[in-house]
Amino acid sequence: MVALNSLKIQAYGFCLIDNCNGWYSPNLATSDLMNPFHTPSPCSVPNNYFGYQLPKIGLGYAAIITWNNPSISGFPEYKEYLSTKLIKRLIINRQYYFSCWVSLADTYIIACNNFGAYFSTDSIFGLYPQNLNYTSQLSNDIVNNQLTDKNNWTQFKGCITSNGDEEFLTLGNFLQSNVSDTIQVIGGNHNYASHYYIDDVSLYEVRGLNNNEDTAICSNAGFSKTLKVDTAYHNVHWNTGDTAHEIIVTTAGKYWVTSISPCCGTVTDTITINLRNPNAYKFNLGNDVLYCNSISKQLSIINPNLHNIVWNTNDTIPSINITQPGKYWATAQSECGLQTDTIIITKATIPNNIILQTDTTIYVGDTIIITAIDGLEQYEWSTGEFSQSIKYNSVITSPASGEVISLLAYTQDGCIATDSITIKTIAKPVVELPVIYPTIIHKSKEKLVFKNIPDGATVSIYNSLGQGLPNPSQGGALAEGVYYYVVSYEGVEVVRKLVVLE
Repeated sequence: MVALNSLKIQAYGFCLIDNCNGWYSPNLATSDLMNPFHTPSPCSVPNNYFGYQLPKIGLGYAAIITWNNPSISGFPEYKEYLSTKLIKRLIINRQYYFSCWVSLADTYIIACNNFGAYFSTDSIFGLYPQNLNYTSQLSNDIVNNQLTDKNNWTQFKGCITSNGDEEFLTLGNFLQSNVSDTIQVIGGNHNYASHYYIDDVSLYEVRGLNNNEDTAICSNAGFSKTLKVDTAYHNVHWNTGDTAHEIIVTTAGKYWVTSISPCCGTVTDTITINLRNPNAYKFNLGNDVLYCNSISKQLSIINPNLHNIVWNTNDTIPSINITQPGKYWATAQSECGLQTDTIIITKATIPNNIILQTDTTIYVGDTIIITAIDGLEQYEWSTGEFSQSIKYNSVITSPASGEVISLLAYTQDGCIATDSITIKTIAKPVVELPVIYPTIIHKSKEKLVFKNIPDGATVSIYNSLGQGLPNPSQGGALAEGVYYYVVSYEGVEVVRKLVVLE
């Protein structure tokens, strides 16, 4: 079907045809546009300057002068035309059916039976307001189709065979006025011209089948398709033996029909229906992927039946390489329509510090509990244990660098998390007791005397409230009361004893 920019007019503006979308005057004459939005106006509908007429279809119509009497009008040759660009070019050697409807305006007493349709590859233009000297492919039958009716619409129709690439249509009288076929009619008072309303312009390819393009049907469960011949055709004969204007087919194959068209004689048309398995046109980018470490993946569309591939990354190639997390998708065209698939690439979050304790130092014989964080699926310690917490017993002095206890654990996503802790084990220093002399000191005494304190050890004094005090052994005096002292060696408490001063 090749449709025109139909004169189902719904435009505003001055009453020139150029105000109707897609239509124009090729010789700059004042071809008119009649529509109800001009009311009141000489160009309104249905009443206007030229008479009274209801639209054939839609809301309005066009009006042009097709014949002129130079001795009365003052113009040597005044003509008006309508031109438009077709929606698409005509195809060579194809037949097309053209139709439009005309009605003589009430106020004119001269009818002109000459009217034609001219199809051209390029747009045409002429001098204002002269005749366009072209030979129209379709011309009105001046004997059997006289254009004299003022009350009703008269159809002008015909068939053409395209030479190929015609893309423009021009309507009007292409003969000089002095050789045009005219006739005087009853009614009206204008005898200087012939003025016609024009409406319902259409053009379509003459083929037996409606929607007759070859078709690929995508189905896994059969199909049902209706093939139709326009009711304007008669003597319909299908290759299936049917003679109805409409048949239903359920199997793939080639179908054809012959019929008689309204004006082009016998027409044969063919359609091929192919059945396609929709699964043959799908593609799969794979399951969503979770990466624990660096991301590197190739996404590919491997299907020779697909074309026009477009990724959301704007790539148009079958395969792309992914190095970043995100949502990726692609589309591709096929005989079964647009195909698409999506994949999500995720980078897992792996905790770094999965052991709660930090590096530490303990004495030989002491025990420390080492614990991992919650939320891990499996724990594998270098000690051979598989629990969340382990007990570390110091048996011997470790090397100066300490002993490394490592942990390998799995996250809920299946990723591996690792961590380690270094434990340094040292021998406990020898401290001989008593370390303080005397244990009970009278008021006159001002200092505490400590003995047997190893080198590198520290001594701290606290009152009964746990408040730290200056060491009296370094000077000063303590009041009566209860005190305690703590001896620490390399940050580890070695001795804690009570002292009473009286």
